[in-house]
Amino acid sequence: MAPTLAEQITPQLTASRPNLEINRLSPQIELYGGHPHRVETRAVTYLFWNTFVRVTSGDTSMVLRVIMRSDDDLDMVSYDVFQSLLSYQYPDVDRGNWERKIMLLDSRTNLERELEPGNRRLRHQQTTALLDAYQQLFASEIDFILTPVREGSLGGPGPDFTGRQFTRRQDRFDPHAWDIEQEVAIARMINTLITDANPRKYRKTIQEFREAVVEHYQVFAQPFVDLLNAQLRRLEFSEVVTNNSPVDASFFDDRRREQVIELDLMSRKVEQVVKYPYPTFSGFVYITLFNVWGSKGIDQEFEVVRVIQTKPLLDQIDGLRVDSNCTDGVHNLDSHCDCRQQLEMALYDYGLKNDRNVVIVQMADHEGRGHGTVLKGALQHAPVRRLQLQQPDMAVSHAQVAELVFAQADLPSDMRSYGAAQAVIRFLNIEHVTAVLTSNGDKVKALEAIGVGYRQVIQLETPNAQLTQEARNTLNYKQNGGRVTNADRKPINYSGSDQADTQ
Repeated sequence: MAPTLAEQITPQLTASRPNLEINRLSPQIELYGGHPHRVETRAVTYLFWNTFVRVTSGDTSMVLRVIMRSDDDLDMVSYDVFQSLLSYQYPDVDRGNWERKIMLLDSRTNLERELEPGNRRLRHQQTTALLDAYQQLFASEIDFILTPVREGSLGGPGPDFTGRQFTRRQDRFDPHAWDIEQEVAIARMINTLITDANPRKYRKTIQEFREAVVEHYQVFAQPFVDLLNAQLRRLEFSEVVTNNSPVDASFFDDRRREQVIELDLMSRKVEQVVKYPYPTFSGFVYITLFNVWGSKGIDQEFEVVRVIQTKPLLDQIDGLRVDSNCTDGVHNLDSHCDCRQQLEMALYDYGLKNDRNVVIVQMADHEGRGHGTVLKGALQHAPVRRLQLQQPDMAVSHAQVAELVFAQADLPSDMRSYGAAQAVIRFLNIEHVTAVLTSNGDKVKALEAIGVGYRQVIQLETPNAQLTQEARNTLNYKQNGGRVTNADRKPINYSGSDQADTQ
């Protein structure tokens, strides 16, 4: 009898467990686990490894995603790799023979990582530059790419399989960790560009701002760079495209507004932070940034929600999408999902190209279906990709593996909550839309629960030609209503014995 997927995935999960551990390299630097990362183009597949490094400077900290070449070795453990790189510190090693490493610092702001302006050929403006960086890494022209990471995308403050916390609560709920003020500054500069007749002044201002952002990143990158005796280069991106399309400049508003929204189960305080037009190659979109505070009187706890509209008014909404943020797929071009394509289809294809008013509610805390990228990567991406290397013809679905893994941890495969989205939609007085753009029934139910009416639900279907094979596997599993069978729910033990690990 052929082994079930659960039986095949068990040894892969056992191998992945060390990648959930937190290790300290120095008093300033901690390693927060790791997982494989794969980028596919039409001609080449690039295999990489991610490690998350927290660097502390004074009483603040920043997490950097460290991307390195993998060379098909998915059994590597990040702590051991970095310990070997640090071997020059031992007295019996000649430091003079130490080969200097080259690190490329991703200089994108938080906004650029969340929403990229679009490209005429590749849609996402930064895709070309990021792919070039991956090609340099794959060709060993550089050794690492460092990308600043929002605290919220790492994972929630609850315990993981090792009983530790990946994100310290005081960092997770620190507005500066989210770079909110960074986006407010960008919004004000874009408003200046639109309303000021002197674009040269704007370009100088935004260049100065970008220099300040990179210097801020470098403060946290430098201790890690120094630890590895490396040199630091900068990965350059452009912040805002030049666009002569019609724009409603009156949309801009940087006055903060608050409103308590009563939902069935709880109340939420919605804080509108800033509203501003944002230029893409396909035309202007209109962005509103929100903090949505919890209902238990704990003022430091909030979620970040960004609303993107293709038209400035909300009197007629042709399409509404609740979009779950995907750091790996959208920001770093990981090949496991179709999240980037879904966002592009809703914003560009369904919306701007057809002159429709599309509203996208972006949920910043939904990485990895609410589990966070560290837990998702170690217990979902790593075992899937090990199995794919061993059995290239096996159609492994990331969604199915997620259900298997999290069921054994007594966690739902999907931990997302839509309360913040519901509160923002109520704040905006959205009561009826022509279509809901989603294939997720839970998102439709969340809209129905607050009385949003709609004529139809449209599932945005990504053409297979635009998807990698593993993204197709997962998409097919979802579309076929796949659920893990009882046979596949065999207890998965991370210690290697025959009994389920109940820790």
